Amino acid sequence: MTAIKRYSITLTILVLLVMFAASIIGCGGDGDETEADQAGQLPVINVGDRCEYKNTEEGIEYHLIMEVVEDDDVDELYIIRMTIDPPLEGMIEEATAGFDKELMQPLWTKMSGETEGTAFTAQTDATYEITEGSRWPLEVGKKIVMTESTVTNIEAGEETYTENETETNTYEVEAIEKITVGA
Repeated sequence: MTAIKRYSITLTILVLLVMFAASIIGCGGDGDETEADQAGQLPVINVGDRCEYKNTEEGIEYHLIMEVVEDDDVDELYIIRMTIDPPLEGMIEEATAGFDKELMQPLWTKMSGETEGTAFTAQTDATYEITEGSRWPLEVGKKIVMTESTVTNIEAGEETYTENETETNTYEVEAIEKITVGA
């Protein structure tokens, strides 16, 4: 696999993971609690919940539709399908991810597409360790330090590529915004 293809696919996967994680938190909430009770709490999502999200990357506005397609109680995951229009980097128009119910982060993401005339499949598996603070509830000024380790396997044509990454990030809640969404 050429270095350009590998770089392009890997970069696209990383952008997709960031979009997944950022948008799924905004889709949460089952409406059974008062607004004050829900603010900053772990979102509760249900099969059939659907969220539309816009994201701009490198000047291109992407429209994402995320839908919870399965509630896996055995593995404690929400299975979420995301469609992307236009296809991300011209390659990926659909992806599926398994989100940990407590962290609301993807433990695995699967996608396929085509680049430079070659079909590819990719899967990223992730682990997370919070080394400082806690994820929930989200409150202004709250910080957490989280280490994310990923293994990405890409098959393109006859070639296979594996990339391992570990990254530690500090996240801080700077503000809470009230958003009203039409029914």
